[in-house]
Amino acid sequence: MQASDWPELTRSNLNDEVYALLRRGILSGQLAPGARLNLRELETRLGVSRTPLIRALDRLTAEGLMEVRPSRGTYVADPTPDEVTKALDLRQVLEIYAIEQLVPRITEAQLDELRTIVEQLRALAPAQESAASHERYIQQDYAFHAAVVRLAENPLLFEFWDRTRARWQVIRALYRMRQSELDEAKAVELATVQPEHEAILQALQDRDVARLRQIIAKHIEDSKQWAIQVLERH
Repeated sequence: MQASDWPELTRSNLNDEVYALLRRGILSGQLAPGARLNLRELETRLGVSRTPLIRALDRLTAEGLMEVRPSRGTYVADPTPDEVTKALDLRQVLEIYAIEQLVPRITEAQLDELRTIVEQLRALAPAQESAASHERYIQQDYAFHAAVVRLAENPLLFEFWDRTRARWQVIRALYRMRQSELDEAKAVELATVQPEHEAILQALQDRDVARLRQIIAKHIEDSKQWAIQVLERH
């Protein structure tokens, strides 16, 4: 990430702002997996002391997005296949629990919210000709799954899910770093991911918990196998 890419901080809450800025840089791929952070440079560029920076890094380390290597420095996480497998296994458990809580009380207004996101995904899926358009698809993909978990109305569940999801997003950031792989990414979304979004929405409309368990399990298992292939390739 170049110095010119850093936004100005409003300084209303430095701890939260520095944390959010670094987290966004990691999940967007601007801070590449495995990159070493120059803390002194960050202090100078952001105009902050070491304290809010360290607090932000501590939070990111707790989420698995940063690694502190003794005597070597602070690095953006570069997850192994085993770590990704465990994170996605946990994500599957959390999403299935969320839909089990959501289905008995889901409202038409909530279904409309999810329908709108799926419609946006449907429009974006065939049009991923650039890194920017693929990024928009990924953002909407996150919005869909986040909405399903959020609508279960359990803030603690959402917090744990979002931390687990963040580790997965590091892999997607790594994948997006190579322009030559966009065609492959688009093929994956069209053939596998988007049909599963449609199926999840239909099962929610049908209030079919058993079907939802099956779809979500397959959806995340597909993601796991794809992520392992990406990590092995890179």
